Amino acid sequence: MPDHYVFFGTDKPGHAAVRAECRELHRSYIRTRRNGVVAVVGGPTFGTDGQMNGTMLVLEADSLEAVQDFVQNDPYSDAGLFAQVEIRRWHWGLGQPAEG
Repeated sequence: MPDHYVFFGTDKPGHAAVRAECRELHRSYIRTRRNGVVAVVGGPTFGTDGQMNGTMLVLEADSLEAVQDFVQNDPYSDAGLFAQVEIRRWHWGLGQPAEG
């Protein structure tokens, strides 16, 4: 059974134009299963100024390595958007979607 992982990518300061330029490619990328990795839920994070400043995704995958590969090939990563990336294995407790 696949595990869940939480991905946090923090944008480099002054890279709002890079985010805007790559956003639709990124959105398309994360909506497609790739090498067994599925984005379950996610969206942008925001700074106190109300501007997008990063990305958070919950990913389902068989391994951390698969998630790392998925993240490295995201258009945001290709464009050098992130100053910092963090991936953590996560157990879905509260609010887990119903099995279908």
